[in-house]
Amino acid sequence: ILFSPDHTICGGRVRHYLLEKARVVSQHKGERNYHVFYQICAGLTGELREKLHLAGPETFHYLNQSGVYQLLDTDGKPLCDEVVEFDRVQQSMTQMQIEESTQ
Repeated sequence: ILFSPDHTICGGRVRHYLLEKARVVSQHKGERNYHVFYQICAGLTGELREKLHLAGPETFHYLNQSGVYQLLDTDGKPLCDEVVEFDRVQQSMTQMQIEESTQ
């Protein structure tokens, strides 16, 4: 976030960074990969999901190595809703004026 001399928001930047290769291609038992990958699998629907050949995370080697597909509390209840979280990611990108085709 960029601020003006009078401390009001005047702009912002989005920086690209490289994902840590070791973390992307493998996970330890009980761990998940980057959460956004699971959110994409859960949140994309319809034509785009088919175009990208997406199924559940259990079908992808980079996501299924640990056997953990969902974050659960000690009672086995989901800690978050991946579809809701994916929607929040998309809303955030829209607020940052990232075009839908880029998202």
